[in-house]
Formats: sequence, C-alpha cells, structure tokens
Amino acid sequence: PFQDKYDAAKKVYDVDQDAYVKSGQKEAWRRDPEKPKKPLSAFFQFLSGYRTKNASLKPTEIAKLAGAIWKDMNAEQKKPYEKQYNDEKNKYDEAMKLYKASGKEEAWKAKTGKTSPKTGKTTVGKKKTTAK
Repeated sequence: PFQDKYDAAKKVYDVDQDAYVKSGQKEAWRRDPEKPKKPLSAFFQFLSGYRTKNASLKPTEIAKLAGAIWKDMNAEQKKPYEKQYNDEKNKYDEAMKLYKASGKEEAWKAKTGKTSPKTGKTTVGKKKTTAK
C-alpha cells in the first residue's frame, strides 16, 4: 500500500530535481572553479609548517601550541610569514582584477542564479531577515 505513494512521490521528486539541476542552482552551492583562491594568512602559513614538524601530536594540541607560540612571537619573528602573505595577497588581488575584468564572475552568477538580472541583488543562498 505504501509503495504506490512512494512511487508517485518519487516521480514528482525526480522531475523537480532535474529542473533544479538544469537551472544551475545546484552549482550555486559550490565555489566558482575559475575564481582565484585567497592566500593563507601569516598565522596559517606558520601553522602549516608547525604541523609538519610536529606530526605526532593531535591536531587540537598542535593548534593550541602553535597559537601560544604565535602569540609570544615578536614582530621580527613573524616578519617572514607576513611578507610571504603580503606577496601572495598582491598576486591574489591581481588575479581577482583579471577575473572580474574578464566577465567570468558575472557569467558564474548568472549561470547559478546568484543575482537577479533586473535588480542585481542576490536571490539564492541568502536568508531573509526581519527587523525586530
């Protein structure tokens, strides 16, 4: 008796899911593969090196110890990590300028339904909030 209800609901679901996938809205949950990735901050670069040196420790212990060490470091000790971050950040900024100038960002947003063509406002992925 329940199989008939399931089959009917499954057919409706399949049709709705196909329409959802074809509309491009499913891809809106993913990151644009063409978009440049942000560089790791100075602390996370330090943390990455610290993890490789102390691979035997638990990840939570590594994070706590590295955070304490980073906090105690002076500006001179942090300088190589911050310089590397600034270099990568400049490369990222240039790549983002090229990405936006190429029109790939707008194409991705139009494809995934992230913006309304009329208003330019975001339509997918934002929760509606009410003022209290």
